Amino acid sequence: MANPFKEYTLDQLMSAGEQPGSQASYYVDREMQRRRELAQQEVDAKVIAAADAQIEAAAHARRAADAAIASEQAAKHTARWTKVSAVAIAISVVVMAIGTMITATS
Repeated sequence: MANPFKEYTLDQLMSAGEQPGSQASYYVDREMQRRRELAQQEVDAKVIAAADAQIEAAAHARRAADAAIASEQAAKHTARWTKVSAVAIAISVVVMAIGTMITATS
């Protein structure tokens, strides 16, 4: 026999006023249980989706942290070569100054 209470709202089910143990009471109880189970399935699906979103967010955060580390390493590398370049320019200025003094005194 099909459940005649599937079309009823929750308020209608709660106020059905059936005798405990009757066939109608059984169908009301089964329909309420079915609705609770469907609601729980929706909640479970949303909890799983939220967990998946958190996992994805953590993966993005990790990639961002890796990119920040790589950027810092590149900045250190660039700073090192800038320092070497500055020293090379200073040496060439000193060499040119010495060359100019030697030329001026000759």
